[in-house]
Parts: sequence; structure tokens; C-alpha cells
Amino acid sequence: MKALRNLKKYKYKGVPFSAWLYRIASNEVNRYYQQSKRKLVFCFQETEFENLIEQHIEPEEKLDIDDVIRQMHSLCESDIKVLELRFFESKSFAEIAFITDVTEANAKMRTYRAIEKLRKLLKGGKDDKI
Repeated sequence: MKALRNLKKYKYKGVPFSAWLYRIASNEVNRYYQQSKRKLVFCFQETEFENLIEQHIEPEEKLDIDDVIRQMHSLCESDIKVLELRFFESKSFAEIAFITDVTEANAKMRTYRAIEKLRKLLKGGKDDKI
């Protein structure tokens, strides 16, 4: 409903219309959780985790999906969000930038920093919040 009410305000900014819709939905979900003070939950398919592991974890490192899931819980919400957008929703850096309201370079930097944090957690096996 919010998107329909604000359709006249939409301006093309070089990213797909779906990114504009995603931003509205994401803001509404965040608003809901802030108001209810509930913790956000992430849900992914096993094949998506396998793709993340194959692309960014060294082959000699023996990891299973349970390790990745366990350590993802240690990441902060913003890190989880960029990883979710990039690897589990296959968004481009331009779309991630638009959705998170940052520059494309910043979206790329946040994504690679989140990957590096996850890699360090997986190597060290610690459960500290980052």
C-alpha cells in the first residue's frame, strides 16, 4: 500500500524499480521490528550457503553449512543484511546501495568487509559479536 500511495514520487535512479520496492519493504520491516523490539531473523536455502562458501572460503578449509549459520548469528544486523542481499537475493552492488541508502562503492566495501568478518569468525570459531 505504501508503494502505491507513493508511486508518483518514484524517480528512476539507474537501478531497477524492484530496488525501490525492496527499500520500502525493508524500511517497513525494520520499523516493525524496532517498534516491537524483536530480533530480526534470517532464513536461507542450503544451496545459497553452498554458493557463499564456494565463492569466498578457501577450498582447503573444511566447513559445513551449520558452521556458517552459527557464525552468521555473530555478525551485526547490517553485515547480515548486505550478505543476504548480495548472495541470497543476488542483488547487484547498485541495488544494494539503493536499498541501504549508501553509495555503490560503500555497498561494495560493506559487503566485502562482512565477508572478511565471516571468514575470520569461521577460521577462529569464536562466537563474539562483531
